[in-house]
Amino acid sequence: MADVGLLGFPNVGKSTLISSVSRAHPKIADYPFTTLVPHLGVVTLGDARRGLGKSFVIADIPGLIPGASQGLGLGIRFLRHLDRTRLLLHLICLSEEPGRSPIADYHALRHELATFDEALARRPEIVAMTQADRPEVQEAYELAKPEFAAIGIDLRLVSAASHFGLDDLMAELFERLSTDA
Repeated sequence: MADVGLLGFPNVGKSTLISSVSRAHPKIADYPFTTLVPHLGVVTLGDARRGLGKSFVIADIPGLIPGASQGLGLGIRFLRHLDRTRLLLHLICLSEEPGRSPIADYHALRHELATFDEALARRPEIVAMTQADRPEVQEAYELAKPEFAAIGIDLRLVSAASHFGLDDLMAELFERLSTDA
């Protein structure tokens, strides 16, 4: 289906990211479960018109929630789409909801992956915090980065709106796909 599976809670910026890095045009709105079906986008790096481009396919998977592996929010159907990808890109964000934090969201997503399929939970992954153009997110990133480093994850910071960090992230995704092939 796709090389990269894009996953995260609802409203973390998955659809905005895929529309920023490809020609995909998923519906984007500020309410949960705007995306109800996966969207595919082709990410092209380099100059494709001159035959110098490299590309990969990224899938925007509808938002996952706790309990997705047991079918909540149509989660099993969505998780099956991730099963057909080679690399996972976890998107996390700063949330004002009680009990949520970037690291808690990551662990909740990992739990859903492992509950659904241990092999899926062992798939190579990259984790990025979205909305880098917001000052409060930049502050939260500085606090979250050591928490992720403590579990062996190099947390990235990106913004689909300003394109901050997207070129480097897309290049890293392509590199990981090339070396994990």
